[in-house]
Amino acid sequence: MRVFLLLISLMLAYSCIGKENATVVVLDQSIKKNAKEITGDTIEYDSHIMADEYYIMDDSILIIFNDTHHADCFFEFYNTNNGQLLKRYLFRGNGHNELVNIIAYYNDGYLYVNGFMNNVFVKVDCRQLLTDPLYNPAFVNYTAYTQNLIPFDDESFIYENAYCFSDPSIHVNQNVPRLLLTNKKSGKEKYKYDTYNVTGGIIMLNKPGDRIVYASKRFPFIEIYNTRLEMLKKIKGPDELNVKYHINEKNNEIIFKGVIPQTFMRYAYNKDHFFLAYKGVLSNNPNKNLNTWIFKFNWNGDVIDSYLYRGSIECLSISNDEEYLYVTTHDALGVPALVKLQLNK
Repeated sequence: MRVFLLLISLMLAYSCIGKENATVVVLDQSIKKNAKEITGDTIEYDSHIMADEYYIMDDSILIIFNDTHHADCFFEFYNTNNGQLLKRYLFRGNGHNELVNIIAYYNDGYLYVNGFMNNVFVKVDCRQLLTDPLYNPAFVNYTAYTQNLIPFDDESFIYENAYCFSDPSIHVNQNVPRLLLTNKKSGKEKYKYDTYNVTGGIIMLNKPGDRIVYASKRFPFIEIYNTRLEMLKKIKGPDELNVKYHINEKNNEIIFKGVIPQTFMRYAYNKDHFFLAYKGVLSNNPNKNLNTWIFKFNWNGDVIDSYLYRGSIECLSISNDEEYLYVTTHDALGVPALVKLQLNK
């Protein structure tokens, strides 16, 4: 395949990484221009009025993420072959093992559920949930000031420091670690600028492979770390976005001025590769039907392939053989559909 990367080795001299040595890699525009255009087939199921996102596990289990604002139950599991309801899991409420609201994602057989209003995190082994009637996933409390965290072990989390931010155009340089490894008692730190609303990204952990990947949702860059949180590589590009900010002089809060950047918005991974769905636009409408590029990497951050889907993608799951991606799309009325994309024709 074509080579997409321009490799530059140097000492990093930008914020949020301390004094670590790393490699800088630049993705040029060829990763988009040479992307393989992919299409797929919509998979028809009975209508689920509360459904918001669809995932597929083991090519045979449909996992429905219901509307977190209205549904009484957050997750439903169905057999894709006969439509049988297998399990309803995690109900809304203030009772035992209930949550008021959540941020959740599915990947490679696990649900990761952040009950951010209760400061509780739940990691769910979906296969065990469906086969073991006594399985009761642990609800782990945390106090870290973030909505972006993943479990590292039974009591510790890797989470994003929302105050790691630098932009010379507004003379702000908060040169602090981007990723923190903490236990459930960590709290909020104090910084000069409140950059919570201009940061945010994706964290992926491959613990057996000694890799952590951070991909920004607001700026075109990816960072590769080992599990000691030492940065090994920073990947920039493929676009440069002309982002504008507004600083509230009363409380030093920084927000985007006008349109909001959208870069690496969705993801999926397994033990060998990770996939990132990329938009590379400035837009105030996250559901606008824009082109989506899907980049496939190995865990060292090397590009394996790139694809173009002419539409907006809301979530990804990978087939067992990596020949397909299952994605959720939404129509103009916000109705979700599950589409099976063939990667290699």
